[in-house]
Amino acid sequence: MLVIVELEQDGGVVKTAECEIEEGATVAKVAQLVGPKLEIAAEEIVMDLVVDGSSFEAHHRVEDCMHHGNRWRHRRACVAIHFESEEARHHFPASADWAIVHHWACKHFRVAKDICANLELHEGSPDGPAINESKKIGHFPGCMTVWLGKPGPEPFGYSA
Repeated sequence: MLVIVELEQDGGVVKTAECEIEEGATVAKVAQLVGPKLEIAAEEIVMDLVVDGSSFEAHHRVEDCMHHGNRWRHRRACVAIHFESEEARHHFPASADWAIVHHWACKHFRVAKDICANLELHEGSPDGPAINESKKIGHFPGCMTVWLGKPGPEPFGYSA
């Protein structure tokens, strides 16, 4: 069976990868085959793989997914992350949690684990609203700006 995986970034398809796969194989196997072609880790591909609003999980069998069609889409969202005086842009799976962005930023900016644990993501500016890291990144036009920094003041003036 032929499966075509389209990589969607910034509102359009930027890359396509094809693979021939047996019916009994899993979606995870498709991701392993197309990952190198798309230059994306297979685990990330599986986080957001959809056809016409139906999403697939790693354990789903290809033959069960094919009734939606053989052209599958992996969607990624652009996030511009600021930390101190540095900035980095990266595309993340749209269905991933914001915690992945936090982890990636700490690794990219080489923030020590004990310091990273005490930082949080803020939307738009260093003092913007904190981002709930258990929420999905989602879809948005352009590149969303977030800041990795210290938590803001505690509500109601309480502090630890």
